[in-house]
Amino acid sequence: MATNGTTSPGHRANGVDTPNSFLDDNTEEEARMLEAMDRLRQAGVDSIDRRYNSPQLVVCGAQSAGKSSVLEAITGIPFPTGTGMCTRYVTRVTLVRGPEAWIKVKISPDRARERSERHALRSFAGFSMEGHVDHRPLPELLESARRLIFQGSAADKLITLDVLDITKSSPTARPLQLLDLPGLTDYMPQEEGAEARPDVGPEIEQLVRKHIAMPQAIMLAVIKATNDVQNNKILKFCEDVDPQGVRTIGVITQPDLASRTQREYFIPIVNGRDPRFRFNYLWFVLRNRDADEVAANTTSMQRDEAEERYFREGPWNEARPDRRGIEALRLHIRTQLFSAAQRELPLLYQAMDDQLLEFLQALTDLGGEPLSDAELARIYGTVCRRLAVGARDHARGIYGSNTRKFPDDSVIHLRARVAEQDEVFRDTINDAGHAWSGTDSGKGGDESSGAMSLFRLGAEEMKAAMEEMGIAKPGSRDELAMALAKLHKKRGQHLPGFYDPARINDVFWDLSEPWKAIAQRYVDKIHECCKEYFRGWTPVAFARSSDLDCAANGFGNCETVSARFICTHIIPKLDDCRTKARRELVKLEADRLMAAKNLDPEFIRILRDYRGEVAKTERDEKDGPFDAVAGSYVVAAWTHYVVSEALATAALKLPSPLRH
Repeated sequence: MATNGTTSPGHRANGVDTPNSFLDDNTEEEARMLEAMDRLRQAGVDSIDRRYNSPQLVVCGAQSAGKSSVLEAITGIPFPTGTGMCTRYVTRVTLVRGPEAWIKVKISPDRARERSERHALRSFAGFSMEGHVDHRPLPELLESARRLIFQGSAADKLITLDVLDITKSSPTARPLQLLDLPGLTDYMPQEEGAEARPDVGPEIEQLVRKHIAMPQAIMLAVIKATNDVQNNKILKFCEDVDPQGVRTIGVITQPDLASRTQREYFIPIVNGRDPRFRFNYLWFVLRNRDADEVAANTTSMQRDEAEERYFREGPWNEARPDRRGIEALRLHIRTQLFSAAQRELPLLYQAMDDQLLEFLQALTDLGGEPLSDAELARIYGTVCRRLAVGARDHARGIYGSNTRKFPDDSVIHLRARVAEQDEVFRDTINDAGHAWSGTDSGKGGDESSGAMSLFRLGAEEMKAAMEEMGIAKPGSRDELAMALAKLHKKRGQHLPGFYDPARINDVFWDLSEPWKAIAQRYVDKIHECCKEYFRGWTPVAFARSSDLDCAANGFGNCETVSARFICTHIIPKLDDCRTKARRELVKLEADRLMAAKNLDPEFIRILRDYRGEVAKTERDEKDGPFDAVAGSYVVAAWTHYVVSEALATAALKLPSPLRH
């Protein structure tokens, strides 16, 4: 019974029946370790990185092996048990120390769920009883959570990756986390007439392996006394991740259901006399509540007393006293948890120390020294203004002394590099802009006029550029054949030898086909030129002008800061500009494909001269009162007249409605 305000194992505290805190410290070293674990959990270390988890218990085993009953016996929290009440998701129980006693329940949804389902699961109404803990409504709440989890996309699933989180606080609690995993199974029964369900065995096995592989996990391998231990899958999994057995505790449940043969088989295992199943943490045997006790809603204290009476009688009284019953298991877990903490805390300290060094290095990369938010904001504004002013001047061709360390052909001289690309664009239009070689107009400008580009592409470079843009020119003879074929194949209602003037559009469209590719290449070259410019100029603008300047006007590690700035701000803006330029090219391409308009006075002069030469030739060759051209027009006109008249005569003989 309780004396002097303390509680013995399984007695009532705060009006509620709870197991004794088996993590109370007995030595000064244990007290320091418990305090460290308390502070780490309060700081939320577990949520930062799974590598930093404090020691935890993982309850694992086959389906219906009694895992939830073991978890209930350890924590004093009642879980739904019985036939058909198999764990179908991970249940995470966290014990914390606080000034008041309370229990909270929430659902951590699987990230693969839809957003609406994740929101519904996160908004599950958690249960909290401040000042005292009443376990009676808890089973109903857990059942409500189970129904909510298996709705929507999980309605037809046998297992989900959602996690049911139960947090229990009390003034006497010590930091501890326990996981109840879904049970392993070799066969999932199908309801008669129901649609066949997929095999979830591999999915459960993967989930179990994931959690027991954590180095800070202490595995409670739960084996039912009526099962064959040699073929139990969970023992193989534990052996794979813990070959020496230093993290594994064997727990035998439901001994009251075992036959005589099974009892004779398991008792030597519990006593450590079977070399095949000797773990460093050894084996324990627990008695679960039977169906009548579950229906009567017996308390943890009553459960522990019934278990103690059962083990005082044969045949299980042959098992070692320190290996039977929940109290023996609690004491053993306590010892192993302190050992795990003693082993893991130095590793945790080293891991966090390494992480701290990484954070300090990242802080150094941001500026070279710790600065206040106000100082960082001021420096950031200063370097951004310096970057903008420099980019404006360089775009205008104004280069200051801070560019003298760059070569003359450096991209820092932005206006010069853009002018070179302008000249290359002009020369490429002149050299490759005409799809027909017979229409080239000067190969990049008249050398005597000074229009030649100083940055003109060589013959091989021009050839490579044309191949890159997919431009290929036919020969002059081929061009003439193409033109004649085009006029012939696209004839309209004109007389033989006459063609629609609109066919000039087809010729123009073919001639100017390379313009689009040349213009796109020009846009991409300017875009790349601007990117290279900012990669070269931004580190200069972000650097400190003097290391002796007390009021920092730049970043100590300008390379790192400027690289992040370029990726975050400059590149997206340049990409937007390129997208807008490409949209303008789409508009220009649409204009090119409209009817051709030639307002060049040179065209009128050439056409007039050509007609004069044709007329002179015809006057020299005239034979009779009419020249050949005039005669041909008369014949053509007469033929057109005769045809028109015949059509008109035939039309007069048609019925009136069709005549119109």
